[in-house]
Amino acid sequence: MRIVLTGATGFIGSHLARRMVADGCEVHALVRPQSDTWRIQDILPRLNVVPCDLLSADDVDRSLEAIRPDHCVHLAWCTAPGTYRTSLDNLRFLGASLHLAARLVEIGCGRLVVAGSCAEYEPAAGAISEHDRTGSHDLYVAAKLGLLLTLEQLGKATGMQVAWGRIFYLHGPFEDERRLVPMVIRSLLRSAPVRLETGDVIRDYSHVEDVAAAIWAVTRAGLVGPVNIGSGRPVVIRELVASLARILDRPLRLESSGAAPTAQPSVYADNARLRSDTTWAPRFGLEQGLRHTVEWWKARLREPA
Repeated sequence: MRIVLTGATGFIGSHLARRMVADGCEVHALVRPQSDTWRIQDILPRLNVVPCDLLSADDVDRSLEAIRPDHCVHLAWCTAPGTYRTSLDNLRFLGASLHLAARLVEIGCGRLVVAGSCAEYEPAAGAISEHDRTGSHDLYVAAKLGLLLTLEQLGKATGMQVAWGRIFYLHGPFEDERRLVPMVIRSLLRSAPVRLETGDVIRDYSHVEDVAAAIWAVTRAGLVGPVNIGSGRPVVIRELVASLARILDRPLRLESSGAAPTAQPSVYADNARLRSDTTWAPRFGLEQGLRHTVEWWKARLREPA
């Protein structure tokens, strides 16, 4: 299997790249020349790293013409915590993603798998399925949904299989330290207060290796359309934070961040399609996954600067 992967230097992409090369695939990672490859240093000898700025149409055309992949997994997007929801880069990645898809059709690539988000869904009282309503709450979600609608029609018009993995919440090695689980772990290790907007919301957290395995399972299974990628286990954020304090054996002091709560009260996945239509099964339970994540962060923070 000859695969083009975008976002290989990112949180999820690095774990997915590791999974693909372990399965013996020919993986061509489109990587911006200025990208930091620290997350994939251990597999660089087994990756075909292709210098390519996804926002440059000429770079994309040249790279795809040389590779001519059978499959493409497209994860790259703007994801900087605190800014990605309103960033104009959403428009740039929307345009770049449409160009990428069009060129894949032209060179005969048969399958495209794209990272979507649980943020696309409207608020729901229980587990959210792929059939539940979506809504464009901000620029990020609007761009993602616009891309999905266009790719679905592209698939119907051309025969290219398009799958859309709606990723729920996650944690694990290599995560951006500004996100929730690393922020909590780092605060606890410093014996500092944990600042939360609210601890009462319900979320669905998976270990990143399970998320990467799910994307890989969707890719191989030949599914089309939206597929929820989540654990299906609801957890209250306050309880998640308390679990991390217990694992670290540190006292927990919660403080309000001072921001007015804006989050949906409940977001967790109905992952029946993922479980029934692929071979995926999670490796980590929540407690086991959190312990694995804690050990990784403890080791990283002991590394010399």
